[in-house]
Amino acid sequence: MNKKICIIIFSLIAITIVATPLFALEIYIAPISYIDAKGERVIPKIEISKEIAREAEKYLYGKNLFVKEIKNKELNAPVSMIDAIKASKEERAEYLLYGFVEKKEYTYRAEIRFLDFEKREIKKIFYSSDDIESYERLIKDLSYKIVSYLDTVFALGITEEKPGKLILSIPFSLGYWSYLSSQWMNTVTGTGAISTGFDLITNDRTFPNLKHKTYLSWNLNIEYCYGIGKDDVELKNMHIVSLSFPIRIHIESLSKEEGIFLGFGFLYEFDIANLEKTYGEAGRSLYTHIGVLGSFGYQWRLNERIRIAFDNIIDVGFQEHLMVSFSPRIRMLYCIYTKEITNKWK
Repeated sequence: MNKKICIIIFSLIAITIVATPLFALEIYIAPISYIDAKGERVIPKIEISKEIAREAEKYLYGKNLFVKEIKNKELNAPVSMIDAIKASKEERAEYLLYGFVEKKEYTYRAEIRFLDFEKREIKKIFYSSDDIESYERLIKDLSYKIVSYLDTVFALGITEEKPGKLILSIPFSLGYWSYLSSQWMNTVTGTGAISTGFDLITNDRTFPNLKHKTYLSWNLNIEYCYGIGKDDVELKNMHIVSLSFPIRIHIESLSKEEGIFLGFGFLYEFDIANLEKTYGEAGRSLYTHIGVLGSFGYQWRLNERIRIAFDNIIDVGFQEHLMVSFSPRIRMLYCIYTKEITNKWK
């Protein structure tokens, strides 16, 4: 009895796995003809249908529709509608894309037809042309037009994406810091670190074709750190003021609007060292230097105004002995200005 139940369960699982793709719509691309400058149809070195399918899938990621290249090497590129119907029948394709790309002396020209096999009807013809140096742009344009049409016909909701935003925020961060280079670890103990400044996102949908929400932020930060001298050195304490200009790339989930970020930038630092010499004499020294910084962490968007981030900063100051420090912080960014940016979907 148990054996029969197991067989039934495994059969249901197998049926579910096999049947799942059946509920997704598939659009097939036949081999695309390539016409050279002499006007002859030749076998191209590049797989045009594969490139169109790959470009279309960037837009269709997460949608219940797939654009697939026909991988049957024995299938010739359809030239006429009769050829296309025959290819659709052989490949059991409900919808088929076929056509040609023509190379001329100075330009490319392309024509792709969309066949509805059941109705034996050409539903749409897609045209594109470009200069001889812009083949990749031609493929992107064709893919955009194909997917845009499919989006309209099958209501995929691709072109209804939110517009991008320009966001200007003021960040406030609080944390601690510590030197990592041995020369300075034996001299100063790091304590607290605070910073503020400006954070500018020129467009929070800078790269709309990627699978994740990806954008850049431009930062201007002013920072203060306090350090205490070790017992066996003349240094009593140290005040560090720095001005930095990091650029961060953010990669976030489209649904949750949270994710990681990585950054790199330059800094200019002022070090004020208060000294207490052996016989009680006090002194003060001022040092300045340039450096670089790296930043990485995770950010959450609480609402339209407030973002919270855990930031980890590594500074490298260029002195006789490298001043390498590490500073983990919690950062809050408060939006003071926002404006919608009109995006071109493609």
